[in-house]
Amino acid sequence: MKKISLIIMLMAACLSYVAFNLNPRENIYAYNDVGTTNPTVVPPHRGFTDVQDQPCFNDHTKEHYESELISKSETAHYLLLAGATVEQADVLAAISRAESGSQLNCFGDDSDKYYGQPVLDINNRPTGKHWGESYGLYQIRTILEDSGSGGCRDIERLRLNIVEQSACAIEISLSGTYFEPWSVFTTKDPNRSYRRFLGQDW
Repeated sequence: MKKISLIIMLMAACLSYVAFNLNPRENIYAYNDVGTTNPTVVPPHRGFTDVQDQPCFNDHTKEHYESELISKSETAHYLLLAGATVEQADVLAAISRAESGSQLNCFGDDSDKYYGQPVLDINNRPTGKHWGESYGLYQIRTILEDSGSGGCRDIERLRLNIVEQSACAIEISLSGTYFEPWSVFTTKDPNRSYRRFLGQDW
């Protein structure tokens, strides 16, 4: 009898293992209202857009636009891995939603009004560098001369890379304590504010 029970238990374990691994994309990352998280499991679902007539289209290069769409849970996942607390991840995820519509490949600040303009220091003096596009989920402002440098203003480091974009969002926000670099955080316009997305899911 004990042998039969042991065999049944082994068979059940094997079936569970097979079912789990045949469909690994169903391993959902947990991020809920009470803040429980499991940052070792990667969220499964990404959407996609190739709509051209939209704010994330690159007006500077005019290249065909397409991007993956990132869920709230996946955004929070990589922010947590980068060192954010649950509360900080919620704020930065809301910022990303307001800034880019959760588009990983989003371009902004790419018109002549912004692109190529001089970067000024804290004393309002030219540094010899020039602004590039704002890029990615968090619309991180790139610097043309920093391309290839490996820093957080390097568009090649950020390009289509949610790990690096999230790490740089944490760095620019001074470890999740300073969100003023993002206009959606400082704006008084409720239609632009990140607050619309706090505590929300997408």
